[in-house]
Amino acid sequence: FQWMLDRLLRGEVVHIANVDALPPEASNLRSQMKGSSTVSSVVAPIFVQGKLDGFIGLSSVTKAFDWPQDRLGLIGVVAEMIAASRERIHLAGSLQARREELIAASRLAVLGEMVAGIAHEVKQPLHAIRNFASAIGHAVDGASPASLEQIQQWSARTQSLVDRTDAIISRFRTFSRQSQPA
Repeated sequence: FQWMLDRLLRGEVVHIANVDALPPEASNLRSQMKGSSTVSSVVAPIFVQGKLDGFIGLSSVTKAFDWPQDRLGLIGVVAEMIAASRERIHLAGSLQARREELIAASRLAVLGEMVAGIAHEVKQPLHAIRNFASAIGHAVDGASPASLEQIQQWSARTQSLVDRTDAIISRFRTFSRQSQPA
């Protein structure tokens, strides 16, 4: 069917008023049409995004039919309407994909901001924990009863800061597990 395909790819409406009048290069098409008892046919291409996506065809099996030019134009219009509908379907799918990408990008932006905030929030208690641990180490070296009480206070404060850091990390995990908005 290369003869017909070449014409459809050029955007032509292929009008075959009589299968016996097909040119020699369309012998395969002639054989196929006669095998299906088709006497005449008209085929219009359907292009979506500049590519041949399909075609609409009408055939007569009873008699040769020479389609009037105005009817050929109407078949072309129907093909264009189908193409526009298929294009809208394609664009709707693309739009949904872009929405999903936008949601994902927005979520990543929020996560980026959260990571910066979490890094700041976690860094402070970790720095304090390091200072308390260092102070505990120094206090143990010359431990006196007064410094033991101070060591217990620092130890309690260190545990409190570890708990705070754990809570910050837990909130971040909870946020990051939320499902995407519908």
